[in-house]
Amino acid sequence: MACGNDSSKTETDAGVGPADAVASADGSETDADSTDAGGILTLHNGESVTIKGGDFGAKETAAPLAVTYDSPASDDNWSTGVLGGHWELRGEPILIEQDPRTDYPQSAYKMSYDAYYPPYDALCLNHMVPEDKLYISFWMYRDHDTLAMTTGSGNNSKFLRIYTDAEGQSGNLVVTFVCDDNGDPANLSVTGDGLGTHPYSIDYSAPTCDAGYYSGDWFHPSSTTCVPKMQAWEHYEFYVDYPTQVAGTDTQVILWKDGMTVARASGMTINEEGQVNDRRLIRIGQVSGGRTLHYDEYIDEVYIDNTQARVFIADEANLQWPDSPDEIHTEIQVATDWRPTSITFTVNQGSFADGQQAYVYVVTSDGELVPGPVVQFGSR
Repeated sequence: MACGNDSSKTETDAGVGPADAVASADGSETDADSTDAGGILTLHNGESVTIKGGDFGAKETAAPLAVTYDSPASDDNWSTGVLGGHWELRGEPILIEQDPRTDYPQSAYKMSYDAYYPPYDALCLNHMVPEDKLYISFWMYRDHDTLAMTTGSGNNSKFLRIYTDAEGQSGNLVVTFVCDDNGDPANLSVTGDGLGTHPYSIDYSAPTCDAGYYSGDWFHPSSTTCVPKMQAWEHYEFYVDYPTQVAGTDTQVILWKDGMTVARASGMTINEEGQVNDRRLIRIGQVSGGRTLHYDEYIDEVYIDNTQARVFIADEANLQWPDSPDEIHTEIQVATDWRPTSITFTVNQGSFADGQQAYVYVVTSDGELVPGPVVQFGSR
């Protein structure tokens, strides 16, 4: 899916260093400005680029399940190969054609909330096929200096929910940020039906996040030193590999915020005995109680897939993988062709500046990182 109007196509070898040569789609030499003397590849938003030479592994369908990059969330905005489902707009989200995060036209959504009464604005993907794995990426902006919460219970924002039913009545995994009595973010939490019933392991936590356990079935991936920001764009990524059977413990959950691995945990029991091991509705947007003031929220570049395999561009040359302790600017790319030794994707510049140098990376379905070429963004 294109993110702009440039439909040109270039190819480059991938590997641990920059590409040695660049060729156009028909094999001829590209224009002189495609690479500089150091072999840095120049990308333009919306063009189609093929990287070659890496061990990228297999991906059954190159494109993700669903994206909202350059067209509204609607029934016809589905990638090739999706097995059914549809977008749903809960409440009254407002479509903004001029993305407030980027310098070019692109679809984003504005959610508005008054007090704590339903309906809650949200962007929902009602997927008719249950998935054992889910990778979810989106940008969010909370347009208020605090969440404006009252004291006591209800001080939270459940901004990502994965439900077991199409109506959104039973949620088996919830990502929440919890507020203090002043309405300021206090920590991030992941909770769900049966989560924490059995012992589980926090395999990694960013040093600034200090992940820990909480009473009941809550898992806190962060402390007060690593919380969501107000009035700032943040990039959230969430990956869950569900247990192979109901009440199983072979589970992996990873939460990233602005490229930093907030926490990675395993061995969780997400579904209790008797529940259906089924995920159908993904809901992105504020769901909370206790607000006292009007509150706006923007959601941009939603990307949902049933595998962690993906292509992204980052501003960091040497990523610490799989656990990055620092915040990194990353932009997820939409692949259109995926083969073990070559991937074609549509360039998504996101909020990278013209002329900025960056680095292409590929994550395989097994979670391995494959470095790609060094790039820079040309003028739009």
